[in-house]
Amino acid sequence: MENIKIFFSYNRKDSEFALKLASDLIAKGANVWMDQISIRAGERWDKSVEMGLTTSGCLLVVLSPTSVASENVMDEVSYAIETDKLIMPVIAKECDIPFRIRRFQHIDFTGNYQEALNKLLKELGIQGAKNTNEPNVDQKTYAAPEIKENAPKQKNKSLIIAVVVLALIAAAFFAVSKYRSNNSLQTASADTGKNATGIVKPNPVGNDTTVATTDSGTVTENNSVPPGTKVYSTFAEAFAAVFKETTADFVSLRGEKLERSNESYKAKVIIRNNAVRAENIYFQNDSWFFRFGIRGAKEKEPEAFSRTEEIIKQTFSSNNLQPEKAPIPNAKNYSLPSYWYTAKDYRVVLLRTINGNTYVYNVLIRHMKQ
Repeated sequence: MENIKIFFSYNRKDSEFALKLASDLIAKGANVWMDQISIRAGERWDKSVEMGLTTSGCLLVVLSPTSVASENVMDEVSYAIETDKLIMPVIAKECDIPFRIRRFQHIDFTGNYQEALNKLLKELGIQGAKNTNEPNVDQKTYAAPEIKENAPKQKNKSLIIAVVVLALIAAAFFAVSKYRSNNSLQTASADTGKNATGIVKPNPVGNDTTVATTDSGTVTENNSVPPGTKVYSTFAEAFAAVFKETTADFVSLRGEKLERSNESYKAKVIIRNNAVRAENIYFQNDSWFFRFGIRGAKEKEPEAFSRTEEIIKQTFSSNNLQPEKAPIPNAKNYSLPSYWYTAKDYRVVLLRTINGNTYVYNVLIRHMKQ
């Protein structure tokens, strides 16, 4: 793995960390592609980045509060996942790790930098990684406290008994609390289909209920979201509701602005079906787009395609529209045939690909202004 090309995906606000890490890897012989290092004067930035990403075998993503909110960074991560590249997340600053990245083992640089670098070099198979058990100049060493010969050797027995009793009471209380917590977590996991860690059971909600949500779409108790967030039980319900907002450019569904530009927003939509996410709303080519993401087991893809297409056609029909279906000729990054469905100034784009044992869909609803 030593000669694998490593593409650096990061936010510009993390440039200082990213440049230091890239320089340290290059010094150890790593093959690094980073825009600030690899793009020459006169080269087109967008084309160079695309070429760097497509020709790299590994994506190293620098995680921080600004990078996880960056649509550019998350798009690069999604592309790397879909094309089955090695994903190497490194944590530069503490942040909420997006759901799509959580399943990848990460390396934490928020503590001892040199130890984390050695671990990264080892994971990448790059020679020169140090034994992380050896003392490091950045680490402080502390002598064991000196035991004085004349120190008291035994505490008062009654005090010890009291301490033990209190400890037992505290342990019992903790065990009961943990049992209740686990019960709640297991119920939440059954409802959402996600890993139970950090998830609490949501209250029953209707289609127009405002609840708290994380970036991954997981329903939680404590996170605050803008008022008006919509919650749907199925993709069919969510798709039909969003479709009705097309001619209004999805204004009522726009949440927090994303970093990429002033014309990109988080979607204020939650779908209880774990396989589907309302990703974002953005403006491109004189049109507004609403993007859904769908994932599932590879062997279920034919059934998923049939059902997804049925939902699209039913939604058009319920709005007295008859769509024309056409293949998308230039969907080169998608391994399965992809289509668009068009009627008047509505267009739905269905992009399909296989990533390992998973099928991945991007479903876009577009308002084409005349």
